[in-house]
Amino acid sequence: LTSVELNPGVIALKVYPDGRINYEIIKTNKQTSTESKFDFELKKVFVKGVQFRYWNGITGQDYAARVHKMWLKGNFNEKQFLLASTSNLLLNYVKNQGVTLIRQKPVEFDIHLKIDKEKNLLMIDWLFSFTF
Repeated sequence: LTSVELNPGVIALKVYPDGRINYEIIKTNKQTSTESKFDFELKKVFVKGVQFRYWNGITGQDYAARVHKMWLKGNFNEKQFLLASTSNLLLNYVKNQGVTLIRQKPVEFDIHLKIDKEKNLLMIDWLFSFTF
């Protein structure tokens, strides 16, 4: 599989007040000492017309956007998660503790994300562009 297209769709990521999440991709099996082995690469994912929302019930953060165009690529295995993305979207809102900080702004961004489970590491490198 060399490419995937998502059009349209909804992505709703949640962190519940008790700490549970609905988006864990790399999960270890606590009942056995061996992890399932997987390793795959996404060479080209194109996303268009997708609604995105992130809500965190612990911190009170709430983000919503409509993705016009987004390209993704990445490498994933049981130890590391590497993702690169370029996007053009409409940021519907950014809220913190119910207070709206940003509303209805066009945004362009490039982002690189690395998660390393062995080192308990999360690295995000990004460049955002939008006008107030």
